[in-house]
Amino acid sequence: MKVLAFSGRNVKEILRDPLSLLFCLAFPVLLLLLFQLIVSAIGEDALQHTPQFAIEPLSGSICVFSYSFSMLFLALLVAKDRSTAFLTRLRSSPMRTGTFLAGYALPMLPIMLTQTAVTYLLGICFGLRFSVGLLAGIAALIPSMLLFTAAGLLLGSLLPEKAVGGLSSVIINVAAILGGMFLPLETIGGGLLIAAKCFPFYHEIKLYTLALAGETEGLGLALGVIAAYLAATAAAALLSMRRRLGED
Repeated sequence: MKVLAFSGRNVKEILRDPLSLLFCLAFPVLLLLLFQLIVSAIGEDALQHTPQFAIEPLSGSICVFSYSFSMLFLALLVAKDRSTAFLTRLRSSPMRTGTFLAGYALPMLPIMLTQTAVTYLLGICFGLRFSVGLLAGIAALIPSMLLFTAAGLLLGSLLPEKAVGGLSSVIINVAAILGGMFLPLETIGGGLLIAAKCFPFYHEIKLYTLALAGETEGLGLALGVIAAYLAATAAAALLSMRRRLGED
């Protein structure tokens, strides 16, 4: 009940900034429209050389990319609360640190789910067809939602409000490049591919594409890497917020 009550308060804070919320929801729509215009301009034959721009893999990549903006949104919310007297009130509250973090995280999950739904519903207009593989791919996006949520909590608990935007922008760009969302990393290969495999973003897209294709080989590795990053990020966020709250 405490988590739900605190989540309700955070929902109200989110609704006080409708432009940011609208951007989070409209961004995947604009991005999907942009790429469809590019595909129509270069011709569908070009998809043989750039398969990541086909509607099925592209929809998942756009979803993962849009989650990074939700991460920024969440980090700003947490950092803003830390910069006000609200943090003092939190210290005197009987709630534990984990409860606070869960209260911040819960409102973001419906936003990410809405981003996903909007992207795939629009994808239908561009020839996206639902299948068992597509449903498996959508389910494979859940670890990405959780990881970006944990990252938002960590950034918000570590950084001042003015610094959140800068570092979040770096993470967003790194995620786009090293995730292979819009670049054929497997084709490029070399040092870029090796570097990409050291970060979770590549494995997030890999997990989605493997689930989409119904392939099981490599699923465990991709999921394991994401789970490891998720555990480390969540633990770091918990320790950081615990220190901010002065909790033993």
